[in-house]
Amino acid sequence: MKDRLDERQEQLTELSEFKQRALSRIAAQQLEIERLREALAAQSNIRALPRAQKATAPYGSCS
Repeated sequence: MKDRLDERQEQLTELSEFKQRALSRIAAQQLEIERLREALAAQSNIRALPRAQKATAPYGSCS
């Protein structure tokens, strides 16, 4: 029983660490998106890419 509790605690610790890393990455990505949007709005040397057109058929389709 003690071994199962120890394993469970270890799993919870690992999941908590994973969650923290994921949240940190999402926050960093959001900051980068905001920085790029501000740079684009400021008419700097950053240019927007053209939006992708919707495909009429899925890739690999025989249609």
